[in-house]
Amino acid sequence: MKKIILLTILLAASFTGGFANNISIINGTWLRKGAKEVKLFKVESGTIKEMASSQLDSNNKFLFAFNISNDGFYVIGNSAKTASDNYTFYFKPGDQLNVEVGEKSYKLIGENTPENREMEKWHEFILPIERKSLYFVSEHSTYVDFFPLLDEKLEVMNNYKVEYTANSTFNELFKDYRKYDMLLNALMFTTTPRSAHPQDEDFPDYYHQIDISDITSGQTLLKYPYGMTLITSYNLMAPRILADKYTEEQIKDLKNVKKALDVVLPEIKNDEVQGELILMYSQYLRTYEEFLDFEQKYGKHLITDNQKERLNDKIKDVAKLAQGQMAVDFKFPDADNKEIALSDFKGKVVYIDVWATWCAPCIKEIPSLKKLEEEYHGKDIVFMSVSTDESKDIQKWKDFIQKRELKGIQLFAGDRAKKELMEIYKISGIPRFILVGKDGKLISADALRPSSTDIRAQLDSALAK
Repeated sequence: MKKIILLTILLAASFTGGFANNISIINGTWLRKGAKEVKLFKVESGTIKEMASSQLDSNNKFLFAFNISNDGFYVIGNSAKTASDNYTFYFKPGDQLNVEVGEKSYKLIGENTPENREMEKWHEFILPIERKSLYFVSEHSTYVDFFPLLDEKLEVMNNYKVEYTANSTFNELFKDYRKYDMLLNALMFTTTPRSAHPQDEDFPDYYHQIDISDITSGQTLLKYPYGMTLITSYNLMAPRILADKYTEEQIKDLKNVKKALDVVLPEIKNDEVQGELILMYSQYLRTYEEFLDFEQKYGKHLITDNQKERLNDKIKDVAKLAQGQMAVDFKFPDADNKEIALSDFKGKVVYIDVWATWCAPCIKEIPSLKKLEEEYHGKDIVFMSVSTDESKDIQKWKDFIQKRELKGIQLFAGDRAKKELMEIYKISGIPRFILVGKDGKLISADALRPSSTDIRAQLDSALAK
């Protein structure tokens, strides 16, 4: 569908001269193994958002044609969730990009703008750092080889020469882009799995001199494709490398996603960046009540209409999960392939465990869950477990519940879990426990875990209603 829209734009452009001048075109070849399509992303508030996708043809060619009104960075690649396998370019209205992506990098082919020649030059410069930082699965780099390379690149970077200087808008953005890009790779290295781990004294001075207030002093961070990822990576790194900057209590809070915002927010100097950080942290909220408390506490920091609208949209979306709302029904098969619905148990309290056989925290809750089931046996409560394992792993699930002697109602959502359960109940991580009252209404879309010391009080209260 997106490809059709792009072709429509091209046709329309042929009849509208002024509009046609704004059409930018990407002609590319994607030679990386396993790829079937390439995506085009725009930069929006320090993150990348998918604009379109292009299926690779038999020669691994792809094409994008898109209308832009302002200069800025755009990204081609595979996913908005990671910076790996993604490449950033700069476009003015009407610019054309001709590019070939190989197994480890890209090169510009034929005619290209001077801005993108500079982007290519920078990418060649930072590529050794990027490979070790982002492609940790294949590169197997540790601090022993990464830190000396980082120091080497930082020294050269101090005198990095930009040959093209005619576009002042690009020059200003590109200057900050290079600073953010180096920092992102340095931070990502410290937050990804490694076979050897540095001690505090092993870190180069560069890390100890990171100043989040300086990094967030302007809006250019929001024009960098991974601006918000950079802040997230800083939050993960800071408790260890910058421990002397924070109190013991702040270090503890930085490790808690629901408390880290209070530590970092005062350090963010730009008001709009503050608002984006608040919206980013709202992804960790699960219930309507949490959203209302969050809005009351942080809503004053949202300064743009767009930011306020986005938070309001989230609140409206999660309102159906408020306490007292009817629980959204679902129906999945049990081990005998019999379809069982949540609504089948109206008149009883239902304690739902959303889990998977591969989930270590889920498995850790099983002994406590079994103990609860024994204690509440014979009472008006149903213990229901819904597996989110992939459909291909159904036998693995059956073997697991038999081996572990799991009781209660055992259901298998499989590949239907995302649309019919996870998205509806705003579940981004498991295990998740949901408590439904006898009347079929939600008591909590984020109930206490079986291992919680207060879970019995929550269940007793539900049974008393």
